[in-house]
Amino acid sequence: MSVREQLRIQTGALHRLAEKVTSQNASVDTLKGYCKFLRAMKSLYTEHAKNLDKSSEFLELPKRSTEIIDELDKDIASCGLTLTEIPSSFSKELMKSEKGLLLGTAYVFEGSALGSIVLLKKLKDNKETKNLRHGYLTLMNQGIKLRWPRTIKALNKFEKQSNGIIEQSKKIFSQVADKMVLQ
Repeated sequence: MSVREQLRIQTGALHRLAEKVTSQNASVDTLKGYCKFLRAMKSLYTEHAKNLDKSSEFLELPKRSTEIIDELDKDIASCGLTLTEIPSSFSKELMKSEKGLLLGTAYVFEGSALGSIVLLKKLKDNKETKNLRHGYLTLMNQGIKLRWPRTIKALNKFEKQSNGIIEQSKKIFSQVADKMVLQ
């Protein structure tokens, strides 16, 4: 079984939980929900910026955590909010640059870019949110055709690190659910 299939099976419940909690607590269908979503994503990207950049470097992709965080800041400002950092209930240990950890990080964050297509359409179609800034989701849509296939290729290449990939993916999906509730 490929690493991607293992990831789908072993992280599926946490992935669905993260999506459910997001739609219940930070739905982009409302201004309040969109702002909560942005704050949660800012907190996640801030916490994982170093490893996200390391995973991009490993995949021979441009680093973009700083650009993503800048766009999130601008989008949050367009909501009329300022971000107050929410302490994570998870450890903020700096992960080692092991391939499994980097690919687990890439799997969740690069995979979330696929979902940004749907979220961006919802925002643009909604009268309450269509005039707000959508820089973060627009940025996430850029490069999907390069970034996601390269992530999948690396997952298939490094099957020996599947345990590390799966554990890191589970950890981040849990953090997504946690942060969506905390906002």
